[in-house]
Amino acid sequence: MKFYIYEKFMDSFIKLPKVAQKRTMDFMEKFRTNPKSAAINLEKIVSFKDQQLRSARIDQTYRAIVHVSKTDDVYHLLWADHHDDAYAWAKNKVFEWNNMTQSYQVFDLADDIILSKANVEEKKSGLFASYTNEQLERIGLPPVLIPSLREVIDLNGLQALEKYLPEDVFENVFYLVDGLPIEDIIREIEEGKAIAGATQEDTDNNKRYFFEITDKDLESIFSDDFNKWRIFLHPSQRKIVNSINKGPIKVTGLAGTGKTVCALHRAKHLIDHYNIQKNKPLLFTTFTKSLVKDLKESLTALGVDESKIEVIHIHGLAVELAKKNSLIPVKAKILEFTDSEYKLKLWEEVLDSTISEFDADFLSTEFSEIVVQNNLSTEEEYLRVPRIGRSQKLGRKDRIEIWKAFDAYIKKKNKDGYFELGEVLNLLNNHFVNSANKPYSYIIADEIQDFSNVELRLMRSMTEEHENDLFLVGDPFQKIYSRKINFSKAGINVKGNRSKQLKVNYRTTEEIKRLALSTVQGIEYDNFDGERESSKGYISLTHGEKPVYINFDKESEEFEFIRAKIEDFISSNSNIAFNDICIACRTKNILSDVKKHLHNSKIPYYDVTTSTGKTTGVHLTTYHNVKGLEFKIVFLTGINSKTLPLRPVAYETWDKVQQVEFDTMERSLLYVAMTRAIQQLIITGTGKKSDWIRL
Repeated sequence: MKFYIYEKFMDSFIKLPKVAQKRTMDFMEKFRTNPKSAAINLEKIVSFKDQQLRSARIDQTYRAIVHVSKTDDVYHLLWADHHDDAYAWAKNKVFEWNNMTQSYQVFDLADDIILSKANVEEKKSGLFASYTNEQLERIGLPPVLIPSLREVIDLNGLQALEKYLPEDVFENVFYLVDGLPIEDIIREIEEGKAIAGATQEDTDNNKRYFFEITDKDLESIFSDDFNKWRIFLHPSQRKIVNSINKGPIKVTGLAGTGKTVCALHRAKHLIDHYNIQKNKPLLFTTFTKSLVKDLKESLTALGVDESKIEVIHIHGLAVELAKKNSLIPVKAKILEFTDSEYKLKLWEEVLDSTISEFDADFLSTEFSEIVVQNNLSTEEEYLRVPRIGRSQKLGRKDRIEIWKAFDAYIKKKNKDGYFELGEVLNLLNNHFVNSANKPYSYIIADEIQDFSNVELRLMRSMTEEHENDLFLVGDPFQKIYSRKINFSKAGINVKGNRSKQLKVNYRTTEEIKRLALSTVQGIEYDNFDGERESSKGYISLTHGEKPVYINFDKESEEFEFIRAKIEDFISSNSNIAFNDICIACRTKNILSDVKKHLHNSKIPYYDVTTSTGKTTGVHLTTYHNVKGLEFKIVFLTGINSKTLPLRPVAYETWDKVQQVEFDTMERSLLYVAMTRAIQQLIITGTGKKSDWIRL
């Protein structure tokens, strides 16, 4: 006997009361032992459209819906709910195998969706008029639903039909509407079909929705901290996770598309299937220190062998290794880790003893963006290097003068025991480039949009060039820093088939996704290798309330509105806790004002920027610090024409290139903040609304 759970069953299970969840687990244990026992009461219901579906007793109040195979030896657990609600869910459901996709499909075949077969013939109008019935069947559409799809004339009609379509089919027809070639969709489906020797249920397409459970799985799968991402992967994700590559691979995707999930599963796949020595572990790194703890917990949840993996943020690793290899003194001080104004003070001291027509701001930026980014060590190299992205042109005489200032700066800071972070990374890169002993067998890096060529070069130098060596994931639309990144220039080849895109959004609703994308629409975002990153074909499979943007005359009115909404969420919804809510602010001043108001209102809060307060309270943060987090409800506060975009005083003196670059980063920052919301996004402010938000 084989027993599978349906991915949507997990959604129903999570919504059950705790007592009912425990009884459901007991039910599953009994079912696995003997599905035909009297206690299970596997019952045929004549009102069900699909007569292979059965009702099973969890207790006096709750029922499970199970599909029983015709051979009576394979069972699929589809849903669990209150008796009446379970029956209502199952009434019009159809469970069938689709040979075109080699996966089971569950869809709703209500009477009003079954249209006359006369409509099966290809129509000359409608959203899908250009596709034949055969093509639509090849992307998974059940023949019985073809007439209904042919009636769809716009996106609103498609969304109305969504609840009746198998989930994979809705995804595929949405891709068609968004302009993806049907040949690409069919190719993706074909790649997810059975491999030689695999059973019917073992195709990647089917594993997206169904997972076989055994007795040893039950306790871990249905633990309190269960997340579906541990076992259910989209076929495109599974293909990337299990792929064999001749070298590096780059994975991009919009916020919420499961890039980190892919990286986590990739780590487990490599450790489970490749010979990784404990003295040369797999490195899993990221740009943000605060994400490391979550990554470690997720890898533990996946059952990854901790002795074969090192999880650390890239800059902490670099400083640690540089000291270990005696490249910098043990007591060396990193400028970026000290007072932010100290670096500028050093430059001003240099200018006190060095004649230069250039100011400290210019020299500091020139050193970081040109010398450090290009790993330059001599005046001759600086004289030859292209200064792409720097608006002020320099002649040879200028560069010679500037290098004298650089030389003085390097000597002064080194004498005082200071190093720029980028210098440390370059020293380490130079060391490993010339070393036969590389420290890591494989490297996985998350959030690569925050990296620069300096970090990329270092990662390339820390592992031998071999099959599956680098796995790098990120989102170009979340690039909120001005660091230059180009894989080819860093010696990493990810062109062609080594670049992958994930397109299914698992975090935010379609309504939130559309608004977030509208803020970056029309802007050309680099794919980290000099080409344009496309935003076509991205889809969210959940729906919810449309985001709102409300402005007030006074800040006190804005804060009072937020307070009332928070209290309403908590009192009216048992599934919403204070720490499911986030208030994100563009500036720390606005955050401080919000904090005072919550304190006065006796609403518990936790300040993410300072790690203070109650972790069970409403989370307060800036846009920069909310990166990598997610919440059911997100408030973006203090939004108006002056704070979005938040341009510096000197903005009007900048050239066009600088202004465009700054505005692009501001839009990316807004996009990041919006996409932290899972269910609802509420935007508030005072005064004139920002024209960057179009609702």
